[in-house]
Amino acid sequence: MSTGRFALDPSIKALLKDLGLSPTQVLRRARLPADLFGRGPVELPLEEYFRLWEALDAESGDPDLAVAIGRSISVEMFNPPIFAALCSPDLRTALHETLPAGGSSMTAVTRHLAVSNRTLQRQLKLEGTSFQEILATTRETLARHYLGNSTMRIAEIAYLLGYDDTNSFYRAFRTWTGTTPDALRTAAVARG
Repeated sequence: MSTGRFALDPSIKALLKDLGLSPTQVLRRARLPADLFGRGPVELPLEEYFRLWEALDAESGDPDLAVAIGRSISVEMFNPPIFAALCSPDLRTALHETLPAGGSSMTAVTRHLAVSNRTLQRQLKLEGTSFQEILATTRETLARHYLGNSTMRIAEIAYLLGYDDTNSFYRAFRTWTGTTPDALRTAAVARG
């Protein structure tokens, strides 16, 4: 796979048929050439690759598409990276799933996404961000949510966010917000 291009797995046509979808309809909705699946190995730019998966999702109309894929495809056609991408469509979702298990490292998340560290770094660079930036904003968002919407202890929140100790969480929270978790929770309770 070259930078900014994504290999289209040859099993995609069989996948569509296994799902009971028309490859022609999916390609039309994605605004891609009708003969795309017959061209052999194909690499698509990010925008076209994304349109293909959006079209597949729209044509299926199934909110549980990843489960449907898991149930409908044959063992020979199963593609773990595609299935992982459908189950964890982005880094933030993967972090939501890995942080409570202590998986805050890039290696833990890339293992969860079934991609290499280098692939993730390259994709994040194309998007103008970094793993650390997304990790910090995800942790901050979750911390604000937990503090404002639950009675969990600070130590529990720190644990769910993948921190080894409460002090590390306090320092990070103060960096993000300029205040302490306790102060934010008190303000949230006061607002009612």
